[in-house]
Amino acid sequence: MKTKQDEFEVVVPNIEGTGIAERVKIPIKLRWDEEVQEWLLTPEAHKMIENTKARHMGLLRPEQFLDLRTRYDYSQKEIGELFQVGEKSWTVWESGKQRPSRSINLLIRALYDGEISVDYLLRRAGKPLRETAEAVDSFREVPLKKKSKP
Repeated sequence: MKTKQDEFEVVVPNIEGTGIAERVKIPIKLRWDEEVQEWLLTPEAHKMIENTKARHMGLLRPEQFLDLRTRYDYSQKEIGELFQVGEKSWTVWESGKQRPSRSINLLIRALYDGEISVDYLLRRAGKPLRETAEAVDSFREVPLKKKSKP
């Protein structure tokens, strides 16, 4: 199979989705297709294009969805419930088959970046808080030192 490296211009949409925010050139791999007599993008090239677009738009990549879920030791169903979306939604985001809307991505990124807590999301979803060793340690009462008399 014949392949070659080429430069590809990724068009990043603006936040409204009505125009172009920027254009980014990246190197990609193409393969020659004998049947159609054209150079075609490889699956890896498609992934690079999508990841470049996502990164420039501030969206999480599929592996970051998996990282977030495993960081908190949640199943896809549990984390879907945490964000009040279906298990299938999380599954397709994690697999890279689809991306969430920018607004839900912003919320998920806030948790990913540590700007909000799982406990906050659990309270908003009306779910019981998860008890972890770290959470228990951080909420233990520390005895106050008695002031000594002068």
